[in-house]
Amino acid sequence: MERETNHSSRRSGLLLFLPFLCLLLLSVSGSADAYKNYTVGGTLGWFDNTDNSKVSYQKWADGNHFSLGDFLSKLYIF
Repeated sequence: MERETNHSSRRSGLLLFLPFLCLLLLSVSGSADAYKNYTVGGTLGWFDNTDNSKVSYQKWADGNHFSLGDFLSKLYIF
């Protein structure tokens, strides 16, 4: 009888510990960053005619770190 009580108290202790452990692991694991909005070309904007463009889109893109879910918008300069 005492042996059964000992096992049941261990089991109930384990059942209380597992949710706490899961919450701890979730809070420590890397969380996803929120999305970011980027304006293509930065303050120089977007040119439809790339021959007259004052911005290097490759350099602009290399200077940013994009993640899944980010938004790219165009600021048209005429």
